[in-house]
Amino acid sequence: MAHAEYRLTLPARPADNHEPAIAAVLQKAKANMGMIPNMYADMANVAALLDTYLLSYDASRAARGFTPAEQEARSRRHNGAPRNAAPRGIVQA
Repeated sequence: MAHAEYRLTLPARPADNHEPAIAAVLQKAKANMGMIPNMYADMANVAALLDTYLLSYDASRAARGFTPAEQEARSRRHNGAPRNAAPRGIVQA
């Protein structure tokens, strides 16, 4: 059976969103990364979801003891990406 691709009907949220909770979590993400990835803009429709994701992401990266570049390389290798594949995330130095 073929799988149908699900399309989100909620809009991606901009950093200057009029809802304070959404704007706050997006500004926090932008301050950390210098930009807002599309996934974050989509997740921001539920501000608590994005905030929880960012907290757990930061905690797991901090606890591993690898540099950001090492973490990205390990993640790509773990997920089966070839060594020359483009990174799926953004490496922060």
